[in-house]
Amino acid sequence: MNSARILLVDDSAEARDAGILALATGGFAQVEGASDADHAYDLLGIQDGPAPPAFDCILLDILMPGVDGIEACAAIRSSGRYRDVPIIMVSGQNDVSSLNQSFVAGANDYVTKPFRPIDLLARTRAALRFKREIDRRRAREKALRDKTTAQEESRGFLPDLLIASRSLLDAELRLAADNGVDTTLCALQVRALEPYRLEHGAAAATRLMRQLSMALCDVPAPMGAVLGLFDDGLFLSIAPNVDPMGMVAFGEAALARIDALKLPHGASARDLHVALDAVVDMAGGDRLLLLPGEMITLLEQQQRRRPSLPLPDMDAL
Repeated sequence: MNSARILLVDDSAEARDAGILALATGGFAQVEGASDADHAYDLLGIQDGPAPPAFDCILLDILMPGVDGIEACAAIRSSGRYRDVPIIMVSGQNDVSSLNQSFVAGANDYVTKPFRPIDLLARTRAALRFKREIDRRRAREKALRDKTTAQEESRGFLPDLLIASRSLLDAELRLAADNGVDTTLCALQVRALEPYRLEHGAAAATRLMRQLSMALCDVPAPMGAVLGLFDDGLFLSIAPNVDPMGMVAFGEAALARIDALKLPHGASARDLHVALDAVVDMAGGDRLLLLPGEMITLLEQQQRRRPSLPLPDMDAL
């Protein structure tokens, strides 16, 4: 049985029972019903302050007496406790206006009633998959943040690298997300930095990062872009209101600039010289805060797919 906790809010007892039965048939054993918004608020505990959410998914009827589903959705979403919990609106009519208002209020999806079990289960499972992915990315972001916090200067810049620190990059991302500004990111990952550090020493790795930082600062970037060190060996350029193609051009120029330096690596199974991998993407709102984690995953996949250097021909030696 699926262990996800689901709350179904509907003033119709018949609709609640039908929905709970359909979900139970699909393997969801932990489903509770609420008859109105106030009952839902009590079960959700949205006034309880910071705490793990009591439910993993909420199904919310749009048309209810008193506080309707759209207003309830906005109230639930405004609670930090339920910032990432998927909310699926339940509509008994094809009311495009109400559905649009629901999405503005923070809903993730909708399902019509009377319930068709196959639709209800499919949308609930999709919403829960999305929630798991959000949780995974946030955990990764927290781990990256904790790893670099102790190394940052409180004034927001890293004097040894002449670029912005993680704290300043986080502030830029939060500002853009809060203001709803579509923002393009270019992530530049140094290939095999840890093997380089182990082979040549920490001081040499620091000198390398400074050299790369100075070289990247010379690469023309879109107006308003901020370049900084987001993680160990990971440079991030943040450009609000910039077309992705502008950052693609910056990324290509950055790769070419580092390739032209021909800095010997000496500890990489894939590269003779120090090199970068690049990823460009755009997002806005809360997804912008998750985008660096997504880009790190893509960079890791790029590195795994990169072929190793050919072994020397022993007969020719």
